Amino acid sequence: MRRAPKSELRRFVAVDSNGVRWLRHDPEGHAPGRGAYVCASDECYERAIARRAFGRALRIAGGQLQVDREAVAASAA
Repeated sequence: MRRAPKSELRRFVAVDSNGVRWLRHDPEGHAPGRGAYVCASDECYERAIARRAFGRALRIAGGQLQVDREAVAASAA
């Protein structure tokens, strides 16, 4: 695991929408709630999804966090 300054990381949060929790990119870092940080590369993001790291970091039980990869990728671009 590599460490980096917060300014070099992307922040993600879980947003509740009609009872479903969605992973969202938080570019300004001001969204309420717990945040999960990954490096800015797409490889780190994909690895975090594959390892289910977002659910653990955001303290959301397995399978309850929905990830819309296209929406997150578009907002992070």
